[in-house]
Amino acid sequence: MRNAAARVFQRNPEVLREVTSSYERRRRAAARRAKAARDAAKPESAPAKGPGESPLLG
Repeated sequence: MRNAAARVFQRNPEVLREVTSSYERRRRAAARRAKAARDAAKPESAPAKGPGESPLLG
């Protein structure tokens, strides 16, 4: 039921805070911070090489 209420009131932050528990809000915030830290620590990937440029294919 809480998830349905959160979905219905997602555009009204004041009401959303009332229908969701503080535990759930803290848990989601911690997950967002962890994901942001993980993404910031991840090195930039190299651009994809074409099929003729692969060192394995010669």
